Amino acid sequence: MKVFNVMGQSKIFANADGTVSVSDLKDLNGEAKKLEEIGPLLFRETNGQDLIGFKRDADQKLTLVTDFPPFVFQQATLLQNSMFNIPLIVSSMVVMTLALLIWPISIFTRRHYDRKIGMEGMDRRLWIVVRIVCAIDLIFLGSYAIFFSMAEKDISIVSPASDPLLRLIQVVGWLGCIGALVALYNAVRAWKTPGRWVWSKISETAICLACLGFLSFVFYWNMPHWSLRY
Repeated sequence: MKVFNVMGQSKIFANADGTVSVSDLKDLNGEAKKLEEIGPLLFRETNGQDLIGFKRDADQKLTLVTDFPPFVFQQATLLQNSMFNIPLIVSSMVVMTLALLIWPISIFTRRHYDRKIGMEGMDRRLWIVVRIVCAIDLIFLGSYAIFFSMAEKDISIVSPASDPLLRLIQVVGWLGCIGALVALYNAVRAWKTPGRWVWSKISETAICLACLGFLSFVFYWNMPHWSLRY
């Protein structure tokens, strides 16, 4: 469930008039409320009574406290920050999706013009396997998101009856993680193969980086964790 936190992080920003705003504290008009400083690291809504305060923890990092006690907000590190993670996984998904879309288009184009692909043997097999890895990665992310989105609407889904499905999703995720190593080997091989078209080398490198981005994202957020405790 940890991964869903990165999608809904609160953001604090300064306004030109010296006030601050929190993205999740909105007025009735949908705009973020403005809060002015009334004391050291203490802010109050300019036209209301909402309060927020900041306090440094043991590591001297700022912690945000609101007047709604159940929630305390900690400052996100770079690896936890949504401004880093969301572009990382979205760009990876875009590259993998393009790789899959271009695959049938290239096959149709070659058949139409009676042209053969310039790769043979191991290079050709790796080219196909890497596209399959892209499909596996996208299936894993989609399955993960759909399952827990449904679970938020119907709590009965998160029961032992769903364990086999979750195990299957985990297996797909691990296949995608292992596939990232295949994509890395394929990219290195592409650059070392004499006569390989330069755009082919660039595209295989882009796909490799997308698979590695997928790998780093899912591992940091514990998505392929071999556990059913959540």
